[in-house]
Amino acid sequence: MPNHPGARGKVMRDTVTKAEKQLVYWMAISAFLYFIGGLVFIFLPHPLLEVLDWIGGLFHLSPVLPGAILAERFWNVLAFSMAMTITTASVLVVRDPASNKGFCVPVIYSKLASWLSALVYFLAFSRAFAHLMIFLVDFPLFVLTVFFYRRARMATNAVPRPQKTSPF
Repeated sequence: MPNHPGARGKVMRDTVTKAEKQLVYWMAISAFLYFIGGLVFIFLPHPLLEVLDWIGGLFHLSPVLPGAILAERFWNVLAFSMAMTITTASVLVVRDPASNKGFCVPVIYSKLASWLSALVYFLAFSRAFAHLMIFLVDFPLFVLTVFFYRRARMATNAVPRPQKTSPF
């Protein structure tokens, strides 16, 4: 029954390793977080910065407002775009982890670029809690995504997959 429409899905489910299942759970959580984050970036950038500035004030850190008001109109569109891109990559992993786990790579590099640039910017220029918060959120997301991706990749390499047979 290899030509049965559900056969591929059945084969995929039977061959998904435990590590790939864990990757699926993590990437599903990630997709949800990135999607919600993207919506906040596009629809609520100013309230987000107000909250971050208020929290930063408790720790005597610099605010980003009011100076960020003009800049936020430009950068929140790009932040939304990145969030939707990594949401899509995460969903692709969830749909077929055995074949699509490589879509973790752009998510990993996105988080690496995000936390590293935010930390450098915080330390070298801003001392604003909003920039520190990017590091505090994205660094753990980076670490967890690398962890689950590497485990799934190593498990895949350790377990032989059934070969696709061809009549030719």
